[in-house]
Amino acid sequence: VLKRVPSFLGTANFMTDPSMVAPRGDQITLASTHVLLLINGRPIRGASNSPEYESFPLSVIDHIEVIRGPGSVLYGTQAFSAVINVVTKGPENNTVSVSGMMGEGPGGNIAADLQYKLGDFGVVLAGRYSDKGRWKTQWRGQGNNLLLNEPFRPSKPVDIAIPDNGPGTYAEVSWRDIRAMFSYNQWDNQCYTHPIQWMFENDIRIPGMMPLEGSATASTRMRKYFADLGYKHEFTDWYNASINVTYTRSLMKTRGFPYMAADGYEGLAELTNFFTPLENFNVLVGLVGGVVSGISEAPSLDMIYFKDYTGLNFSGYAQADYRWEWLKILGGLQVNKVRFKDSVDNVDNFDADFNPRAGVMLYPLDHITIKALYSTAYRAPSITELYINGGGINGKMIRREDPLFTTWDHEYDLKPEKVNTYDLGAGYQDDKVQFGINGFYSHMKNIISLIIDKTRYSNNTYDNLNEISIFGLECEGKYYLSKSLLFVGSFLYQQSRDETTGDANAAPFPNFSAKGGLSYQAEFGLTLSAFNTFHQSVDPKYFDIYGNKTTKHFNMANLHCGYDLNKLFKIPSAKEFSLVLNIDNLLNEEVWLTMQAQQEPGTVPYNRGRTIYGGFKVAF
Repeated sequence: VLKRVPSFLGTANFMTDPSMVAPRGDQITLASTHVLLLINGRPIRGASNSPEYESFPLSVIDHIEVIRGPGSVLYGTQAFSAVINVVTKGPENNTVSVSGMMGEGPGGNIAADLQYKLGDFGVVLAGRYSDKGRWKTQWRGQGNNLLLNEPFRPSKPVDIAIPDNGPGTYAEVSWRDIRAMFSYNQWDNQCYTHPIQWMFENDIRIPGMMPLEGSATASTRMRKYFADLGYKHEFTDWYNASINVTYTRSLMKTRGFPYMAADGYEGLAELTNFFTPLENFNVLVGLVGGVVSGISEAPSLDMIYFKDYTGLNFSGYAQADYRWEWLKILGGLQVNKVRFKDSVDNVDNFDADFNPRAGVMLYPLDHITIKALYSTAYRAPSITELYINGGGINGKMIRREDPLFTTWDHEYDLKPEKVNTYDLGAGYQDDKVQFGINGFYSHMKNIISLIIDKTRYSNNTYDNLNEISIFGLECEGKYYLSKSLLFVGSFLYQQSRDETTGDANAAPFPNFSAKGGLSYQAEFGLTLSAFNTFHQSVDPKYFDIYGNKTTKHFNMANLHCGYDLNKLFKIPSAKEFSLVLNIDNLLNEEVWLTMQAQQEPGTVPYNRGRTIYGGFKVAF
């Protein structure tokens, strides 16, 4: 669903985040740290959003809200380039539904959901298990010995069977102004460690490391727990408030090299106040306090990467907007403060961070809107980037004897990533047509990268390095050709530039991409839809050098057909009884995408060939 959103492109990471979306071509870090995911307005943070993207129960989703551009003023860290808010169905429908699909090979999907309301009490339950079957292919890593500086050569091909499965659940209980939410999402996929493949081919042993078997790729299991307890109440006609306590836990484990296991959590409490002192004048004021901690280790390597560090963060934010008949103005500011503390009471304090936003919206004519927005955002350093200590990698705050790391007072400081974004756009909307065109420019600084330059640090070290600019034009539209027939389309043209080195195409994405589709829904129960995404080829410097496939330009077309038999048989107790057919990757174009965070460009398997699924959905 998200890959159909205008200006969103699919991408992947070599190990920690194999399923991601990149807004406006921004994927310059190791994981989904520039996109903030929300469930009903509550944040789900962590190193990866992959488990939610792949296994959250789709049947319980009512709609998805997307903000392209920075959103830190209202949403805090990670709301760097986009905010995605998944809004679930409420309990009002009093519905039970079950669906199942089977595909080629062992692939399939089963899902169920319940929505029930009795007086002030409501409950929503949903579950899903999806297994797309194992994708059997071959993979190559790097075959030369990095320690001896051998000339580069690709490794021998390795047969792999990539898993793609996992369960997902969502539960909600509400009573009057109180709502509790919970979700659990799990996904199994593959991780790749290209530069280490030479060790396996040559049976290289390192003291303290278990004997190497297989190859430098292995399956990975990712899990995410989310819980939120909230209370919202309208005290007067002009004032209401909400208070929430939110908890997120993220786990990852590789079932092979590099034998990694990670477990992290975030807890936060937030108070938000909404004021309407005058008609058309809105004020929002909030306070947030949170704690984050975790551990990452590789027991088979006798290494613990980080542990016993606890981060405390505090922030306050405010925003106000006022609308006249033809004009709306808004402004806001968030202030953030972060500090970390270890088990022996050493404290690292970081400077307070300020993030403003401002905007003007004009309504010169009926159906026409013109907007000009200025937004800023930040992304706080993670525990990994600050305190990892093992496996040849150091966090910036790890104190060590290093001949190239001598000015401690200056060096022990990792700044948050910052972005300044300008948007200028216009839109038209009436009963049949929606159209918008928007130009954007984002300047990112203090980007946190893993430095592998041995002239700067003796060991690989996280540090603030590059400044990146991304600018472009996005256009999107919808047109209702009739009450039953809808056309949607969009395109994105973007360019990125590394302001530090002067290199163009700083991110491995096409400069041009386009999306479009048709949807037909008849009153007699037939639904037909087709959607295609076109990606232009990436810059040749991102072509794979290991011997894997490089996908240049490609199309990703999908077809959906459904027929509600209940329109024909009119079963009194049934709300829906549909037969469904889905064809993914209709044109059978296998896709390998450039991975992130490697010394040399390489690709990873991303989307297999054509798959066909058929099934049913029943609702009462």
